[in-house]
Amino acid sequence: MSQYNEGQQNLMVSHENFRELFHNEQIRLTSLGYGTYVGAPDDVTDYMMYQAIKSSVLSGGLNHIDTAPNYRYMKSEKTVGKVLTVLERKYDIDR
Repeated sequence: MSQYNEGQQNLMVSHENFRELFHNEQIRLTSLGYGTYVGAPDDVTDYMMYQAIKSSVLSGGLNHIDTAPNYRYMKSEKTVGKVLTVLERKYDIDR
């Protein structure tokens, strides 16, 4: 079941969607990640990306986000930083 449920229905997340790094059970990455390369460098794309990352992480089914300084003229990194800060402060989800 989803470990982070924001008043939504319970979502089933299979343990097979996660991979252990270096046989360390404390670090587990999802087999799928969220890429932030594609999209216009505008506020609408920022908002949609923010909402998509937030709901994906809160579902418990995603914990890997790909970003870099050159993605969408640095806007992707800023949006990812904002959503991770909210997830950490409001939902107590560690980075």
